[in-house]
Amino acid sequence: MIPRDYWEHRWSDLFVALFADWQRESGDTVVELSGVGGCVPAQSGRAALVAALRALGLPREARVGVPLFCCPVVFQAIRSAGCRPVFVDVDPESFCLCPQDLAAKVYHLDAVLAVHMFGNLCDVPAIRRLSGQRPIIEDCAQALGSRLGTQPAGHMGTVAFFSFRSGKYLSAGWGGALFTKDTALRARLREVIGSQPRPSRVAAARHTLAQFLKSVLRSRPAYGWFGYRLWETAGARELRGDCTAIRPDPIFPGDLTVARRRVRGLEAAIQTQRAYADYLENSLTVDRTMLRQERAGTFANRYLFPVRLASSAERDRLADRLRAKGVDTMRYLDDVVGVARERYGYAGDCPESERLSRTVLVLPTYHALRVKDLRRIVAATNELWEEIRRSRCAEKLDAGSRVASANAS
Repeated sequence: MIPRDYWEHRWSDLFVALFADWQRESGDTVVELSGVGGCVPAQSGRAALVAALRALGLPREARVGVPLFCCPVVFQAIRSAGCRPVFVDVDPESFCLCPQDLAAKVYHLDAVLAVHMFGNLCDVPAIRRLSGQRPIIEDCAQALGSRLGTQPAGHMGTVAFFSFRSGKYLSAGWGGALFTKDTALRARLREVIGSQPRPSRVAAARHTLAQFLKSVLRSRPAYGWFGYRLWETAGARELRGDCTAIRPDPIFPGDLTVARRRVRGLEAAIQTQRAYADYLENSLTVDRTMLRQERAGTFANRYLFPVRLASSAERDRLADRLRAKGVDTMRYLDDVVGVARERYGYAGDCPESERLSRTVLVLPTYHALRVKDLRRIVAATNELWEEIRRSRCAEKLDAGSRVASANAS
C-alpha cells in the first residue's frame, strides 16, 4: 500500500540521533532553516506555539483568532498557554484564514494565529492591516519553504513557529522551532523554553527509539501489512486529543540532529514535490474546480495535495475505493468540527471550514514517491472519478424521472 504521507527515518538517523541524545547538546543552541534564518528550537510545533503565546505576554484568557480548519492540537496549545481560541472561517480557495471573516471578528481578539495550510500562504499583509497592533503568530508547520513574493513563510508576522514532526518535510520524529525578528521577543522565547527541564539521556533515547519504530510502521512494506490499521485508531485518538496540558519543552537532541540533516535536502525535496503536484494536476480528469490553484505572487511548497469533493459521501467513496486499490489517503480534519464544538466552544459560525472538513481528501504526492506510484495514483483516481461522475448523471436522471412522474400523476 502507498502510505498517505512520508515518515522518513533511516538507520543512520537512528544512530546519529541516539549519539546526540547521549551527548545532550546545550539548550541554548540554534537551528538554521533554509530561507528563514536562525531559529529557537522547541520540543514540537505545539510546544513552540505555547512558548510564543507565553512570550508575547498576553493577558490571561486572551482571545486568539484561529481558523477552524486546522489541527485541533493547535486549539489545545492555545488553551495550554492560558488563552482561548476564537474561531475564524477560511477561504475555500486557499484553505487559509479568510480576511473577510476576520474583519467581522477582529475587534474581539487579542492576537491572530495565521495558519498556512497545505503549504499555501495566508494573506498576511491583509491580516496585518486588519489586526492593527495585535500580534500575528504564523503557523508555518506545513509551510517551510513557501514564499509570498520574496518573503519566506515566518518572516511576515510578529513570531512564527515551524514543525519537524514525522510526516512533515524535515520528518525528524518530533521537534519544532520559533523565529522572530524582534531580539527582545527572541530572548523571552529562549527564557520560556529554557525554564523547562531538559530530557534525560534515558528519556531522549526512549523517544528516539519510539519515533524510529513509528516510522517503520508508517512506511512500506509494514504500513500495508498492518501499520495503517494501527494508525486508524492512533490517528483518531490524536486528532481528538487527550486534553493534557502542552508544555513549552526543549527539543530532544536526537530530533534536532535529524532535522539539521534534513535541512540540507529541503530545496530539492520541495522542487520534486512541486513537480509531482503539477503532474497530478495535469493528469487527473476530475473537475478543475476540485483542485487548488497556486495563488498569484506566491510560491507554495505543495506539502499536501487536497481534492475537494461535492459531499462527504463522494469523498468517503473515493477514499475507500482508493484504499482497496492500495492507495491510502487522508480525510483531512474530518472530526475537527465536533472536537471544536465539544471542547473549545465553537458556535457554528464557520460554514466554509465545516464544508471543507467534510469534503476534502488529500492524495499522496510526497517527494519520496516513485514515478510508477504517481501513475498508479492517477490511474486509480481517474477510474474511480469516472464511476462517481456516472453515478451523478444516473442520480440526476432518476431525480428527473421522479419529478416527471409526479407531474404526470
